[in-house]
Amino acid sequence: MSVSQLKDHRSESMGEALEQSLVLVEYDSEGYITWVNENFLTLFGYQEEDVLGSSYKALMPYNQRRDPESQNFLDYIKGGESSSVEFKRVTKSQRDIWVRCSYGFSFEANGTLSKVVEVVSDISNEKRYLLSLE
Repeated sequence: MSVSQLKDHRSESMGEALEQSLVLVEYDSEGYITWVNENFLTLFGYQEEDVLGSSYKALMPYNQRRDPESQNFLDYIKGGESSSVEFKRVTKSQRDIWVRCSYGFSFEANGTLSKVVEVVSDISNEKRYLLSLE
């Protein structure tokens, strides 16, 4: 095996391992969902056809979808700066969950944002515990 083939195999293996162990969602530059993995579908209770092509707002509690903060999210992802953020989201059955999201960005050769990969961690139990202490 050549060095190039070994690198390709390693990248493929790492990608498969990450996809199996993390909750992942991919957005286009306008915030529309273009891909989700099985872990995402399990956490949120959706089928793939329910979410592909949907806006990021589909995962927000209904009463937050028109808030200025929801537009701030789109501005944030268009900014292309990596960080970790906590959100309240809803599942298909309208159950509230709390998630911590980290973002990775992919750019075209000209510097234009092409896609955003969101890595999601379910922190609902932690949040519920902290809220119970208040």
